[in-house]
Amino acid sequence: MPFVSIRSRLIFLAVLLLAILAIASALLIGQLMRASDDLAEEAKLVSIVKNANSASKHFGDLKYWITDSAKTLFVRSQQNADAAKVRLDVDLKAIAPVDPAGVAAIGGEVDTLSGLAR
Repeated sequence: MPFVSIRSRLIFLAVLLLAILAIASALLIGQLMRASDDLAEEAKLVSIVKNANSASKHFGDLKYWITDSAKTLFVRSQQNADAAKVRLDVDLKAIAPVDPAGVAAIGGEVDTLSGLAR
């Protein structure tokens, strides 16, 4: 490089630095895109876990109201049990795309439980 002018050396250095900057930017954009996809997947999983937790709570409510209705024979307890079952069914429908066989089994068991309590 002793025969290359300073201007040519500076242009070469500027082009080299721009190429490094472009490559680094492309790599960072790729990493951000993967991180964005991972974040979307995590949000989906959190939604599933939230629905499962809600289903667990509503199942507990259903058991409580079914037991209360069987002991006291109050109409209000039966109405609360029916409302809890509706909420549980909504949660199970939300979880169904993840595990349809498990949700179908749970739904059948809940129907059996409700039938036995009545």
